[in-house]
Amino acid sequence: MIKHLIKLSNHLDKRGLTKEADYLDILIRRASDLDSKNKEIADLNEEIRKLKKMIAELILRVGKETGVAGSKEKRIYTEKDRKIQSGYLQSLIDEKQLRINEIKKDL
Repeated sequence: MIKHLIKLSNHLDKRGLTKEADYLDILIRRASDLDSKNKEIADLNEEIRKLKKMIAELILRVGKETGVAGSKEKRIYTEKDRKIQSGYLQSLIDEKQLRINEIKKDL
């Protein structure tokens, strides 16, 4: 739709209707900004969804053996491990939610 508005704005400019074309350009910029903000919100929401899934998966790891790839060192994944990792992931979620709130405030 924005492409059509740009064509219309160019057409108005060619016909000498610069005031109308300028007004339409402002609307185009606002629509474009709104689209990019909505896209950013959608991307942040997707990241939040993935982080929440990771937190849920951490619960399943408690009590199971864990280790670093390529390392011979193994140990049991504890509830303390889960709380530490979940806390970190939750802080990432909170940061993303704050960003979403900032964007929405500007809309």
